[in-house]
Amino acid sequence: MGNLMVFLHNAVITQGIFNRHMIHTGERKGLPSRLEDEIVHVLSRETCTSPEVYVHWGVYESGKSRAARNAAIRLQGGGIGAKLVMLSHGWDFTHKTKLRDWLRISIGIPDDRAEDKLSLFLPHKNETVMILDHPESLIKQYGANEMVDGLRELEIPVLIMVTSWERAVELKRAGCVLVGEPGFGRWTEDELNDLYQSFPESVREKCKPIRLELAGTSVMSGSPGVLFHECHHGQKASTNMLRARLMHNEWINGMRALQGQDMGEITGRFPDKQGTFHWDAL
Repeated sequence: MGNLMVFLHNAVITQGIFNRHMIHTGERKGLPSRLEDEIVHVLSRETCTSPEVYVHWGVYESGKSRAARNAAIRLQGGGIGAKLVMLSHGWDFTHKTKLRDWLRISIGIPDDRAEDKLSLFLPHKNETVMILDHPESLIKQYGANEMVDGLRELEIPVLIMVTSWERAVELKRAGCVLVGEPGFGRWTEDELNDLYQSFPESVREKCKPIRLELAGTSVMSGSPGVLFHECHHGQKASTNMLRARLMHNEWINGMRALQGQDMGEITGRFPDKQGTFHWDAL
């Protein structure tokens, strides 16, 4: 009877985890992106055959979170090959002494089962994946090695999305597999133009007088954030050009670092690995 009760309790916990995380449904938002496609490819059942821990790096406002949400919707879309995606955020920080406790709470495993193996409760373990977005506070608290070791305990594929290239280097050294070549997430001029054309006509009409300047800053940044904020929120062009140059600098330095080049005294600046943005970096 005791074993039956444990089995039933485990089943209730597992169902609760499934209900908690099976929320990424409906229509995906925004334009399709190469990063979104790559996440789906890497984490799909057909290609993801082992519980690897992956890392993707892209600069601030390069669309990582949007790509992660859209990929989760596609991966959970139902039918053959569907997966449960646990999309967690590191800024949802609980200040636990051990990463394992943070993971347990994030997943939805109750306190009275804190000593059990975390993977015991994951529904359809070979059909479950985790995407961990905004993990910088967690890495700062626990370190890259503990982060990767803790995620391996889940025995499922995990993708970590980082903005700091220094943190990406640390995670790669700790054993993470890089998703896409260094700089994969940088938007091209054609992709940014497609994004601009997708804006409502009223927004594009408002941006017409600064269209050329806007194109220059957005291409310099390699990210959709500058384009979106200036068109939709009217941010100053001078501020955006400084932001774009800082982002361009991060793309270049991050690509060099992840390719294994010696960076000497060069560090991340927008943001640094502690999450601070240095507007005077140039």
